[in-house]
Amino acid sequence: MKSPLEQFDILNVKNFFGAVNDFSFNNIMIPFLLIVILFLLYFFFFLFKKAKVIPLTFQYILETDYRFIINIIKQQTGIKGLL
Repeated sequence: MKSPLEQFDILNVKNFFGAVNDFSFNNIMIPFLLIVILFLLYFFFFLFKKAKVIPLTFQYILETDYRFIINIIKQQTGIKGLL
């Protein structure tokens, strides 16, 4: 490594070329992809097995966060900001 900032370089891991689009898989996407996969595995294997009519704490927190963010958007931009 020549400089300390080299650790933040974005490097292409794999390029996918299509007829119209070019899609590159970067080193930045690897942790993001792992987090999404782990979240989905947790969600499908643990939360769907315990499916109930009464929401779990995790679902309640997600719904509360969603409502909070939507209310902030409505206050700042009005109803047209959601469209």
